[in-house]
Order: sequence, then structure tokens, then C-alpha cells
Amino acid sequence: MGDHKKFTYVSPGANGKGHSEPEDISDTPFETIASSRESQEGLSFPAHIKVTAKAILSSLEGRLDDLNLLNSARGAILYRHGIESDDVPSESTVAALLTVEAFSDAFNVSYYALT
Repeated sequence: MGDHKKFTYVSPGANGKGHSEPEDISDTPFETIASSRESQEGLSFPAHIKVTAKAILSSLEGRLDDLNLLNSARGAILYRHGIESDDVPSESTVAALLTVEAFSDAFNVSYYALT
């Protein structure tokens, strides 16, 4: 969506209109993305979670309010389980899973593993 604040669905796939300065937006249809995984080497679960967490953090660069919301959600998850943030090594699978789960909670996003 680039710098657009709004998006209007137009047709199946990933086609629509970006608002602000209206322009067509299209992307690779989900079916194409899903079928391409057959020719790719699979990642282990820990590697997949770490890649996903890095993508999440990269997408929030420069977005202080959203990053603060993610960190609040992360803190709430740790508190709920009685864990101190210093007890979770920053490069661990647990830290990555915590980032993915906090993102899911903070932004009401679901995630699924395809096998």
C-alpha cells in the first residue's frame, strides 16, 4: 500500500485502489504464492518463526507508536507468564515467538503455518 492510508478491495487476488492519491495497486495472487512453496526448501519451525519476527520488526521501523504497542503487548505476555524480559535471550526462538504472538495480539492479526 506504500504511503496510502486506505485501501479498497477491487477483485480477487491482491488488487485494489490505494487512497490519498488514488492509484491501482496489484500484487501476486495468494494462489501463486502458495503454489510456489512446492519448489522451495522448507524452513524448520524455529527458523520460520525467526524470519517472521525479523519481518515484523522491519515493518515497524520508524513507526514509534506501533513499536510501542508491540512492546506493550510483549510485556503483557511476559507478565501473564511471570517471566522477566531479561530472562529471554534476544536472538532466541522464544524471543521470536514472543514477537510474533505480541504482533498478533497488538494488531489483531492471525498467523498460520502451512505444511
